[in-house]
Amino acid sequence: MRKLICAVLTVLVVLCCAPVAKAGASEVLEAKWLPSAESFAQGGAYPMAIRLSIAPGMHINANQPNDPNLIPTRVELVAAKGLSWAAPGFPQAKRIKLGFAEKHLLVFDGAVLVRATLTVAPQAKLGRHQLSARIHYQGCNNDMCLMPETQEIPLFVEVTAAGHKGKPLHQEVFAR
Repeated sequence: MRKLICAVLTVLVVLCCAPVAKAGASEVLEAKWLPSAESFAQGGAYPMAIRLSIAPGMHINANQPNDPNLIPTRVELVAAKGLSWAAPGFPQAKRIKLGFAEKHLLVFDGAVLVRATLTVAPQAKLGRHQLSARIHYQGCNNDMCLMPETQEIPLFVEVTAAGHKGKPLHQEVFAR
């Protein structure tokens, strides 16, 4: 029980002191869309990815952390009328042991690909549409965690007539 109280107090101290750390979202995480094509035909489904580049020495909690007190990383995908998203898929988290935790934690570090499928309805309006992803995360290093952040990244997609095949993009990601 004493260890639990110490752990809770440590987390509270870290959260209270985190603003002093002066690290912002751009210093912890850079997010970038990797669309699979330059345009998307009505009635099609297309793989998409978001590359999360986490700053060296930092990590973010996994989407399913193994401690209920940790803030999970979430990706909320926003679609336009006639377009929809399948639930995002995360890679397997990395297990690390930090001095303040009794057990291994599940985290992401380095470069991580979050995948999703964009579906274009047969009746989707032709032309340009704005979509976005909201990435909710908490950046940490081996000693402390920063305040939770939300980063939104827009994505503009061109919807074309059914049967039109857009030029493939980022095949190094989607050929796997």
